[in-house]
Amino acid sequence: MSEREIHCDAEADRAAERRGAMLLRVFQVLESEGIEWCALHGYEAFPERVESDVDMLVQADALPRRILKLLLEHRQQIGAEVVQAFDGGACFIVLAEIGEEGPPCLLQLHVSRDYVVDDRVLMGGDEILKSRRKHNGFWIPAPDYEFVCVLANRLAKQNLGPKHRERLARLYQENPSACDQRLARLFDRDTAKRISNATQRGDWSDVNRSLPPLREQLLKSLRHSKGATQWAGKLSRWLKPRNGFHVVFLGPDGVGKSTVIEAFQKDLSDAFFHQTYLTFAPSLLPARMAPAKPGGPHSLPPRSWPASLIKAGWWSICYTLGYFISVRPTLARGGMVVNHRYLLDAIVDRRRYRYSGPTWLLKWIWAIAPKPDLIILLDAPPEVIAARKSELPMERIIELREGYRSVVGRLSNNHVIDASQPLAKVVHDVESLVIHHLAERNRSSGSGSRRGNPHMQSRSTAFQAVNRKPQAGSLCYAGGTMSACVATPPQSLTWLHLCPGECSLVFDEKTPAWMVQQASPLNGGGARIGVNWNAPELRLAEDEAGCVMINSRVSEKQAKDLGFSYVRRFAVIPNLREARWFIPLDSGAVSAAAFSLYTPARRSAKIKRVLIQLAAHLPGGFWYRDHLMVALREPPALEKALAPLWPEPVRLALSCGAPEGARNRKASALAIDLRGNLRAFVKLARSEIAREIVAHEAAILPALAHARAPRLLMNQEIDGTLAMAQTPLPGRPAPLAFSPAHAAFLQSLQTSEKIVAAQSPIVQSLRKHLKNLAMHGLSEILMDLVPALEQLSVPVTIVHGDFAPWNLRIDDGAISAFDWEYAQLSGLPLIDEIHYRLQVGLLLEHWSANRGAEEMERLCQSRPRGFSTENAATLAIVYLLDMLARLLTEGYGEDHEMIVWHRAVLGRIMSRRVNHTKGVAVA
Repeated sequence: MSEREIHCDAEADRAAERRGAMLLRVFQVLESEGIEWCALHGYEAFPERVESDVDMLVQADALPRRILKLLLEHRQQIGAEVVQAFDGGACFIVLAEIGEEGPPCLLQLHVSRDYVVDDRVLMGGDEILKSRRKHNGFWIPAPDYEFVCVLANRLAKQNLGPKHRERLARLYQENPSACDQRLARLFDRDTAKRISNATQRGDWSDVNRSLPPLREQLLKSLRHSKGATQWAGKLSRWLKPRNGFHVVFLGPDGVGKSTVIEAFQKDLSDAFFHQTYLTFAPSLLPARMAPAKPGGPHSLPPRSWPASLIKAGWWSICYTLGYFISVRPTLARGGMVVNHRYLLDAIVDRRRYRYSGPTWLLKWIWAIAPKPDLIILLDAPPEVIAARKSELPMERIIELREGYRSVVGRLSNNHVIDASQPLAKVVHDVESLVIHHLAERNRSSGSGSRRGNPHMQSRSTAFQAVNRKPQAGSLCYAGGTMSACVATPPQSLTWLHLCPGECSLVFDEKTPAWMVQQASPLNGGGARIGVNWNAPELRLAEDEAGCVMINSRVSEKQAKDLGFSYVRRFAVIPNLREARWFIPLDSGAVSAAAFSLYTPARRSAKIKRVLIQLAAHLPGGFWYRDHLMVALREPPALEKALAPLWPEPVRLALSCGAPEGARNRKASALAIDLRGNLRAFVKLARSEIAREIVAHEAAILPALAHARAPRLLMNQEIDGTLAMAQTPLPGRPAPLAFSPAHAAFLQSLQTSEKIVAAQSPIVQSLRKHLKNLAMHGLSEILMDLVPALEQLSVPVTIVHGDFAPWNLRIDDGAISAFDWEYAQLSGLPLIDEIHYRLQVGLLLEHWSANRGAEEMERLCQSRPRGFSTENAATLAIVYLLDMLARLLTEGYGEDHEMIVWHRAVLGRIMSRRVNHTKGVAVA
């Protein structure tokens, strides 16, 4: 036996032992919960080894919800996550245990309420369970029941092998008379006698010759188990697959997708009934071998524009109709579909697919196409990819890598895996990611929550409590406390800004675990706030200062009748788990005005906002999914602080701010009067970085009285939050394209005072910051610029710092700007215009770094504001250094896509600058 075979056998032995230990813990949970069960076969080696799937019976009232709920609640005790729960009469449940390394350990459970053979009930589960017996600590059927179950199973499969005959003989010998009685109930007298004699003599030749008629006689004596419900279940699974899984792998050639996929499919094969492997597009036609391309996929010339449109039309059919032919059937049957490449590849690497048509057409196809459950981008440094695949030049590899990161980074179901790690680690990371995704989905569906929110989870036993009173020093779920204060709340808990600054959240038993987990890092004390989920009535303990009712039908009047002086209802958009805005529901005018929290840049986003604002005026609440009501005994400190600013009362709409994980994330609020008029924008800063930039803006705004900028209304500490309020700007969102109005606004920020660029505050602060930053080469680049900066005299200019479409308004043809968080009163010209063009290019038009550098070169060659091409390029480099310094100072890693992109643009501009200096024509 080879060393490889010995290693594989050792791995199989360890996996069998891990499955045995896992199964033992499952049985212990069932025993502790008083559920009757028994294992049907393979129990001889339990618990030391489990070689294959485990067939078992449980009492009828435990399937399917109770058994699944227990496995979810006790997953920590079992040491495994539920990654599959397919209910097709019997339950197919897969548990997965993830180790620190190596493939996951999967345990398959086939759990039934009756013993079924070929969709026919052989014997009721309750009858078998009443006669069960203990064997080595495990419940198993009585010998006569097990005898007839094994026999019926082998006859239905028409396969009666030596090991099955041996087992039947052993069971028969334990209770011959009872076995004969069982045979008499299923077969006629002669057939029962033939089987009995074969068992006693050990001669099964006569039985083996008669397997087809024996099978037919057996099935005729049994009743069907499902009937019409079987077809209803199949139709339901087809319309809305709940157990299938569709995963897409992306990445440039050379990151190892094929190898990773092969290992991934092998290790997770037991979690699904079957697998389908696809490349690029779901097909309408049977797959065929494509002719080899001698020079690689990039060697052929692009198709013509008409041919590309035809190809895009074909892709649109493949990714819609083809999806329902190739992908949906597998998902409906509980299978896994693995795509090696997808439509996103064509958007990133058009050259590979010989596509020369418009990119927007491919994006439109992607918008209407059904989406996979998970998109995994395998990423590696360019030099690693180049070492593995030498067909493409380094510059092309960098461009493709940036393209993938840019496209995937905007998707909600994406994950990036570092493919430069050893293969085993990459595969382990991918498998862990998929298992966590499947476990999250099953926690969601197994919690009994609404299917509309796939993120609601069931509670864990670690958070159980007996009553609403918290136990000292414990972390409780049902009635337990989670302190909430000081730190910036997660997006779903943005409503905490309305609660007392020092408070503890008291969750009820229905609150999903993800919300409790999100609250756990927040520390505080003081006032207790109850959190009730889907509660039919308002429940409040005497010592609680308030209550938050989530997705409840409790009315505001009912809350006020209980003595709450402050009651507000909010729609959560788009949903509570992925919350972005909390829209007050006082009236249609207030709700519609609240969407001014969001300044759309794209035309499609503007249309969507108009439509939802119109919908907000209509009754029924159909335009939102989740909602909550905040009821407090006293009005929030934030509203008390704002109240003196206006004679009439206002309502607050809340925005969660930047996406979770952004270092400078802060919440904000919009004050709206009851007629729907905007009164103030309020920024709510708790983290150190957020406080610093909000305090900076508060200090800047008074100096901008002459500019078209907001007016500062308030800046004070409120319950541990720095709250800064400013007036809203009149007008509507500014146009996306940089126009004369934009240029006129920036020109108005320029003064007549002159300064040497090298002496400007931005260059001086850059010198200090870049010395302290680890990114190699940035400080050296600035030092190389110093001679040019010392020769450059520029007008002192107020710099906005984040001059972009989403921070601008236009009124009567004039631009105004808000969000002056990064403003500088003594800055350099061109900085805002450069920022505007690059931000629009990167975030809205998805430029590659090469495209960004080309656009900067065009801008510099146009001699903006009268600067020479060389001086304009110098200012562009200063901007890029300042942007990189800002991102790095705020804590973003060097591999963050924003930093990678800006660094690449900087590298290309510097390369062109060096070539120009040497007199070399710039490409």
